[in-house]
Amino acid sequence: MKLSVFLKGFPLKKALVAVLLALLLLQEISLRADPSLHSFNRLVLSDQFFSEGACSADIDGDGSRDVVSGPYWYARPGFRQRHAYAPAAAFEALADACEFF
Repeated sequence: MKLSVFLKGFPLKKALVAVLLALLLLQEISLRADPSLHSFNRLVLSDQFFSEGACSADIDGDGSRDVVSGPYWYARPGFRQRHAYAPAAAFEALADACEFF
């Protein structure tokens, strides 16, 4: 039995079959892609707990992204040069902190 005879007069089923075929094609393409993962290097900025988050931005205007975490921002390259932009108070890592970013 031909597929076209089965779907004749059923536009919803045609659309459903087209979507399923497209998903199968995308799955096949993704399986053939290189499955390499991203890798990251861990860098400890401080041995004290100041905040639960961090972000990056060009703080000093040199064209490279610096890291902002808690009351400090860390300059690139190396992120070893630390600059305070707010009063610093370290917290217990498992206790409540007032600096969530």
